[in-house]
Amino acid sequence: MKGLLFILSLATVMSCGGNEKKYSDALRELDRAIARIDEIVRLKEAGIDSLKKEISLSEDCLDRYSLEEKVYHKYARYDADSALAYAHRKETTAKALGDRNVIFDAAVDLADLYWRSGEFGPALDIVNAVDTSGISGANRFAYYTLLKNIHRGLSQTGLDPELNDFHHKKMLEYVDLIQREKDCLCRHQGYKRYHNR
Repeated sequence: MKGLLFILSLATVMSCGGNEKKYSDALRELDRAIARIDEIVRLKEAGIDSLKKEISLSEDCLDRYSLEEKVYHKYARYDADSALAYAHRKETTAKALGDRNVIFDAAVDLADLYWRSGEFGPALDIVNAVDTSGISGANRFAYYTLLKNIHRGLSQTGLDPELNDFHHKKMLEYVDLIQREKDCLCRHQGYKRYHNR
């Protein structure tokens, strides 16, 4: 139904304003792109398969993690199930590495996937279990942003008004923390620029 409304809206817009040629050119370009979709997917899959082969041959944990991250990000654009599988693989590899920042990165990617799919509870559980001691400023910024987004989702989808209010307040706390983190990062960048002259 939404697709039909979109097409009707597009047709209405195209018929108004005398830009029929411009719109018909755009539609022809869209038709060409749609006709190539199988080829585009095949090329993406070939690139991913090449990375997967590198993963299977890699004996270095950090190298494997880096490759799994590449596969995760490629899948995250169009295949949520495969992205989730690689987010879990990244998490396992990160734990084997034992590096706190790498473990943090893997957990945030996994929680982000759950958040994007509307599964706010599991996302919050993952983020709350993360050890944030000693993480970098950029990672702290990502962490606060993700928590803000999760609490916003929980505040808008819950059935309990009091719980929705709680999550709304938490969201606002993270908005505040994000701003403070931005200010801190800006001051730090200014300090570095001034002293690196």
